Amino acid sequence: MEETETKDTKYIITNLPWKYFDELIKRIAHGELSKTVNYSDEIAFLESMDFIKTEEKEKVVQGYDFITSNNIENKIKEISVSLTSFGKEYYNQKYIKNNGVEAKRILGEALKLHPAVILISQVLSGSKNIKRINIYNLLKHHNFHLDFQDVVLNNFLEILKLGGIVSYNKNTRDVKVLWQQDITQIPAHQFISPETPFSNIKRLQEIIKSLKGTAYWIDKHFDKKAFEILADSLDASKLNSFVIISGDQNKTQSAVNEFLRLRAELHNKGITIEWKTIIDQDILSSFHDRWLCDSITAWNIPPVNTILKGQESEMLKTSNKPNISKLLKHSSLVN
Repeated sequence: MEETETKDTKYIITNLPWKYFDELIKRIAHGELSKTVNYSDEIAFLESMDFIKTEEKEKVVQGYDFITSNNIENKIKEISVSLTSFGKEYYNQKYIKNNGVEAKRILGEALKLHPAVILISQVLSGSKNIKRINIYNLLKHHNFHLDFQDVVLNNFLEILKLGGIVSYNKNTRDVKVLWQQDITQIPAHQFISPETPFSNIKRLQEIIKSLKGTAYWIDKHFDKKAFEILADSLDASKLNSFVIISGDQNKTQSAVNEFLRLRAELHNKGITIEWKTIIDQDILSSFHDRWLCDSITAWNIPPVNTILKGQESEMLKTSNKPNISKLLKHSSLVN
């Protein structure tokens, strides 16, 4: 297969009807898709809902240099596309067993993995008087890949309707969000929005509650407002210790007093909490992001004030972690 230009798959929104993707899924299953470059957005959309997976491989191609009269070898990248377990089961139900009801159910479950669907559920589930333009504005505001006007969003909403995510009337443009995200299952994308002030804090608390063993909150501008959130979120059945690593800019006497009160309370619950600050500017300048993490899981999070104010932002599960050992080595304990 030919090389395709890659895009950020999580922000791809298609403007094509689902029947087009049905044919694309069938072609992938039959091994008939030969040029991925012609379907880059479509492949990105299917990949973001875990219907397909792509794999990049290097291939050596023999050639001839007419200037030097020498045989040469060129390395080119090829993209292969295959169905995931979701895609295979959908194909099996749709095209082998002719079970349209089960195929729609599988589509709905896969759609719940798409960040745009998660955003729509988090912000608009339970809301009334929602129109197509409201969905369009929400996605546009969160930087999803929309290179069309809201009228074309009709196709995307019809896909969500097919999967049972929304009800949608294309004539009146009315939309009702049917799927409400299960807060006991933490998706890899958590959206912060001014429309969901209480849910914003709840989502942060759920992330904290999911951490196990020894956990870290790394934020060089850590704010004492987070202490109250920690008091309501740290779970002694999962956590042994919690370590805050920050700069010392916000280490006021008031913040220290708050921390000491929290430390005493958590001690009674069986949790050790430490606050360590770094004054070395070179070390502080070596990181910008903020993390909540344990030995296995890491989340990129915005500043606490951003979450409390409901400013547009995201909390993202990530495979990238800071060098915690290095930060601890250059930090001092707050007492």
